[in-house]
Amino acid sequence: RYSTRRGLPPEPVLEGTFPLLRRCIEEGYLVAPGTERALPMSTTFAIGDQVAGGVVLRCLHSLEDSEIYQLALDAGGLAALKVLPSGGSAAGQAAFRREAAALQHLDGADAPRLLGADAEAPWLLLEWCEGVPVGVAAAALRRSAGSRSELVALARRVTQAYVRLHANGIVHGDVHPGNLIVSPAGDVRIVDFGIARGTALAGQHPEPPRGGPPTYIAPDQARAMLAGAVPGPATEASDLYC
Repeated sequence: RYSTRRGLPPEPVLEGTFPLLRRCIEEGYLVAPGTERALPMSTTFAIGDQVAGGVVLRCLHSLEDSEIYQLALDAGGLAALKVLPSGGSAAGQAAFRREAAALQHLDGADAPRLLGADAEAPWLLLEWCEGVPVGVAAAALRRSAGSRSELVALARRVTQAYVRLHANGIVHGDVHPGNLIVSPAGDVRIVDFGIARGTALAGQHPEPPRGGPPTYIAPDQARAMLAGAVPGPATEASDLYC
């Protein structure tokens, strides 16, 4: 019907859209009606629930592998609660353990401070990082006077954050704008260490199989993916490329 309305040959249209459709199916964006995956997603906690020494204010993020909530702590202040939904995979549990180890090692350096963890639930209680994703911060700078120098300064702060991270023995492996938060003062914080690796984590957990989402993946890893192979683990060089 689409091809007929636009006077296009249907076979090239199908060939051109098939990879995208297949990926949408594989990643759960397109699902069969009437199946369990088509049901509305439910979250582990609701607004007002008491958990981890605080009260849930809102759900910020909800996917199959993680949920993130904003909490008002009983002791005062805000925190972020990252939860692995019930029935989470072994890989998801390993990612939580790895993130907890990385954050504990960093102790608030260029990343949220780990305030608490429960390996059985499992959840991680993190320092609340006020700010916006780096892409939003950059878009605001582009609309302001003198934006070029300010954008360069922001890019420099991002790069320096990763240099310090590597000096601390951590390779992030999941570098993209959604994992960088810029505070109102312009400070950069790195989040989501589920596939982190490096000397600081050596021997604690199995090495993650790959690093980075395809959109931002480094050239050597992209070549491996195109060849049908599993990309090698992330490195300092692939972090900085991304």
